[in-house]
Amino acid sequence: MRKNPMLAIFTTVFIDLLGFGILIPVFPLLISPGSPFRVTPEGWSFTQGLIMLGWLQAIYPFCIFLAAPILGQMSDRHGRRPVLAASIFGTSVGYVLFAIGISTANAQDTPYPKRGNIEITVLFPAGSSADVTARLLADGMSRNLDAKVIVVNHPGAGGAI
Repeated sequence: MRKNPMLAIFTTVFIDLLGFGILIPVFPLLISPGSPFRVTPEGWSFTQGLIMLGWLQAIYPFCIFLAAPILGQMSDRHGRRPVLAASIFGTSVGYVLFAIGISTANAQDTPYPKRGNIEITVLFPAGSSADVTARLLADGMSRNLDAKVIVVNHPGAGGAI
């Protein structure tokens, strides 16, 4: 009896979505002036950082576009499970290296800058799952950062406005 490959496929998709979802909140820290994790040169404006951020986000689907035919041929030759396992492993190593690089590249002993309140904007109505998640996140952030974190709801057009 043959095993069902759906577990390997769902694991691959889950790790990709989890890794990309973890990166999205980190991206603004990479370009914000005064951030201890800033990777852009000091002379760059915030707009130039946003352009770099756009390139960083665009390169991921471009690399998938280039790698898909190669991985498809490899899976035809060697089987899908080994290629999926190698893809999961390579993706996980990339995410770990990114996390290590961010945490050690610009590590400083300075505390988080005190500039007043931190505001989290939720594009969905109060009581929605996104709102509840943001409020839980805000509670943890306010304890860890010793700053007041405010959740503001701006619902409309399914989050598009």
